[in-house]
Amino acid sequence: MATDYSHILLEYPEKISIEQLYRICHFSKRKCKWLLENGYIPCKNRGTKTWKFIIRTVDVVEYLTLLETDVTRAPPSGIFSTVPARQRASAPLERVPEENIHSFLRERWSDKPDALTIGDISQLTGYTKATIRSWITEHRLKCVLVLNEIIIPKDWLIECFSIIMKKRCSEMSEEQKALMGELMKRGTGKCPLPEGEDGLTLGKLQ
Repeated sequence: MATDYSHILLEYPEKISIEQLYRICHFSKRKCKWLLENGYIPCKNRGTKTWKFIIRTVDVVEYLTLLETDVTRAPPSGIFSTVPARQRASAPLERVPEENIHSFLRERWSDKPDALTIGDISQLTGYTKATIRSWITEHRLKCVLVLNEIIIPKDWLIECFSIIMKKRCSEMSEEQKALMGELMKRGTGKCPLPEGEDGLTLGKLQ
C-alpha cells in the first residue's frame, strides 16, 4: 500500500523552496540539492544565490510516491554517507554479493513469521523501534498498513537489512554484530569481529 502524501499538497503552496523541500522529504540539504541538480526531482534552476530552485509541490509528491517502488529513483548507495571513505572501504561485507546475504538471512530467520511487526524486527535486529521507524520514514524499509498496524513482510526486511549489513558506520547492534560474524565465518573462514569492533549500520543506535 503506497503512502498517502495528499496532505503535503494541502499544507504547502503550489511552488516551494529548497528549504521547504528539506522539511517535506526529511533529507539532508546536500541530498536535496543533489536530487534537484541531477534531475531526480524536476525543478527550475534560476542560477541565483537566493531562491535558486523553484520546485513544484506536485513533483515532490510524485517523486516520493515513485521512490517507494522504484529503487532507481534513489541516489547511488553511499554517496551521502558521513563515514569517511577509508572506513567504508574496510567494511568486511562490502564485497559480499547482496544475494548471498539474502540467502543467509532467509536461512537464519526461516522460523520467523512471513509478516512482521516493528516489535518483531526490533527483536530480530537488535535496533530500537524508533530506529526501525526511521528506516521506514527514510524509505529504507518498505511496509504496509493492516488494520492500523504497520506490517513488514520478511522478504522486505531481508532486502533492507542486507544493505545495512554491507555498510560500515560508527555503531551496530549486538544482534547485527553476531549475524555479520556468523556470515563471515561461514563464508570466508574468518572469525567474528572482536568485542568492541566498529560495525555496519546506516546510523547510530537510538
